[in-house]
Amino acid sequence: MIVLGVIILRGAVIAVNVRAVMHSSYAWVPILAMLLGVLVTAYGAVSHSTSPAPALTPTPPEDVITSPV
Repeated sequence: MIVLGVIILRGAVIAVNVRAVMHSSYAWVPILAMLLGVLVTAYGAVSHSTSPAPALTPTPPEDVITSPV
């Protein structure tokens, strides 16, 4: 989700550069895309930080090899 937000933000930056060259009447589109990219990135960061860790099978303590000092 974070990657998707970054991709949208990069596209918005490109759109801002194109808009600066074209002077089109769609000036709100890159701004909207930038806001969408920020929202998607923030949502991805929040959902990533609050999501439970992937269920990995923990190694039992008896399987851990301890080397003598």
